[in-house]
Amino acid sequence: MIGQEIGNYKIIDLIGKGGMAVVYLGQHKALTRRTVAIKMLSASLESDSAFNERFFREAEVMDRLTHPNIVTLYDFIEHQGRYFIVMEYISGPTLAHLIQERGGPLPLEEVSSIFKQVLDAIGYAHGLGIVHRDLKPSNIMIDQGGQVKITDFGIARLLGTGFEATLTTTGMGMGSPFYMSPEQVLASKEHPITAASDIYSLGITLYQAVTGKVPFNGGDSLFTIMQAHLKEPPPSPREFAPHVSPQLERVILKAIEKRPEDRWKDCAEFWENLHRAITETLARAPAEPSPLKDRPAQEELATATMGPTVTTPLGAEAKGEPETSKRPIALILALVLVLLAGGAGAAYYFLVHKGAEAPPPRATLEGPSGPVAERAEKVIKEPPGQAQSLALAIKEARRLLEADDYDGALDKVKEVLAVQPDNEDALLIQSLAFKAKKVKLVQERLLKGEAAYAAGNYRAALQNADAALDLDPDDPKAKELARRARTKLQELEKKKKEIAVMLAKAEAYLDSGSLGKAEEEARRVLANAPDHPRAKEILRKARQGKKRQAVERKLKEATALMDAGKFHLAISKLDQALRLEPNNPRAKSLKREALARLKAKPDKQKIIERRLALAEDLISAQQYEKAKIILNKILDEDPDNKRAQDLLELAEQGQQRKLLQQFLPTLLPGSSPQDLNVPGLGQPGQ
Repeated sequence: MIGQEIGNYKIIDLIGKGGMAVVYLGQHKALTRRTVAIKMLSASLESDSAFNERFFREAEVMDRLTHPNIVTLYDFIEHQGRYFIVMEYISGPTLAHLIQERGGPLPLEEVSSIFKQVLDAIGYAHGLGIVHRDLKPSNIMIDQGGQVKITDFGIARLLGTGFEATLTTTGMGMGSPFYMSPEQVLASKEHPITAASDIYSLGITLYQAVTGKVPFNGGDSLFTIMQAHLKEPPPSPREFAPHVSPQLERVILKAIEKRPEDRWKDCAEFWENLHRAITETLARAPAEPSPLKDRPAQEELATATMGPTVTTPLGAEAKGEPETSKRPIALILALVLVLLAGGAGAAYYFLVHKGAEAPPPRATLEGPSGPVAERAEKVIKEPPGQAQSLALAIKEARRLLEADDYDGALDKVKEVLAVQPDNEDALLIQSLAFKAKKVKLVQERLLKGEAAYAAGNYRAALQNADAALDLDPDDPKAKELARRARTKLQELEKKKKEIAVMLAKAEAYLDSGSLGKAEEEARRVLANAPDHPRAKEILRKARQGKKRQAVERKLKEATALMDAGKFHLAISKLDQALRLEPNNPRAKSLKREALARLKAKPDKQKIIERRLALAEDLISAQQYEKAKIILNKILDEDPDNKRAQDLLELAEQGQQRKLLQQFLPTLLPGSSPQDLNVPGLGQPGQ
């Protein structure tokens, strides 16, 4: 693409490639000082309607936004069947690069400058009813002058347009796993994605900018990250960045509350409290925090390598005490702490390893008389054996889910829910398994539908597409397959009607004996439906009828030739008839008759001699015209017969003499042939 011209722009360099798009550096052909970024879909995705829709939506959303902290859209161009977004070019790093380069938290002054602009821009977008849905450090750019620019509105949506299915192939809501809000993880009508989702993602981004880490890492498990967004309390930011004040920690944690209604109500309120907290923090501790070089920033992509979660041995203060001396009640109390910190899976890990390694308890969120205490009391009442059994079942269900065995996972959580109907781990796994199973079934239906479509079985393709849409009514690929299959079926129905008309014509022509036209119509049918049985039958009958007609013509011609005594020609015609119908009885009979008559015919030379004698007699009688007729017939059969040639010449001379004798007295009265001295005129018969 480098060097090519797209509209008013010339592509001069490649900026970068991603999974969805390629971005080039461009220059305006007339306004040469204007440098732009030109974005186009990757070639492998151009035929994917879902990605095309996302690309068009990005351009549509950007066209509505005019803000100094949002990348400006200059143009949307169609060129040679491909589409290009021409937008403002930003020369500078992303927030993700800044965090990675620093190897830890950013100075609070810098955090304040960046988030003031970010929250102002996103608040402006929210005011227009636009939710970004994919806010993260890599979508926040900072130019060389420190101005922030928000990018990538590819999965943004307009509020008030109705629920929009946002499942990817993994069954997860739109967004990047480390920064997704709980409602994006759940991705359902009961948990709509609103402006509060952007505030959550910005809260996670703020947490990372201030601490150098994301709150929910998850080791190498996407499930763990999703589970943490839904139910795990985030670690205290001060655990990773001691310079963070309690006021700033409160602002960050409120932004990432699980329930949307518990977060900051809008970006303005978020910024007001963030600005106050940072100002107070800087006033109390003006020195910048030292970068934590031993704590690299977390990558925001779901495909990035995710390090293991560091844990602390539970009960380390009593490490000198033998395990065998611990009483059951102490073990159960420890289990309660583990359940509060990490869920049933962590409880199982603690029970198996007897406290050897477990996640450290999180900060207490509720007092002893609240729901946490009630949960602890419930666990204490459960028999230790049952708790271990439930933990084992949860662990196995989780393993089955991650192995894509959704039915197995559902069976396992069913066992848990039969004992504990409100078990949060089981309910989460059940929800994820149902969604993942639905997505898997949709994909299976689509694969079958596409295979049927490729094989020309459009009805089966439509059935599979409809089955996929029953599972997910908004799946774009299923919609596209259904559209293509219906179009093909409509074309086939139209062709079927056309074939019926052509077939009716062929039948009528066949019945009326217009076999050539019947054959022509049958051929037209077979050109559209090569295996049509009735068309084949009509074509066969038309061909047979035409052959029969040809045989009848040959027999008629042979009969006429035999009547004329031309047996050789008659036999030739009969042979042609027998090549068409080798067993035609009449042709065989006529051929036998023609051969017999040819054999019984007088000798040719004798016939010629008799004809020559007759010609001589006619010349002597001055009947020259009749003599010439007989002599010409002889020469037709025997062109080299010398006697016939001589007699023909004599007949022609006699005919000329006779004509002169008739007209001379009229022309020259009183003269005679002898007076004119014309040789032979006075000598008849010579």
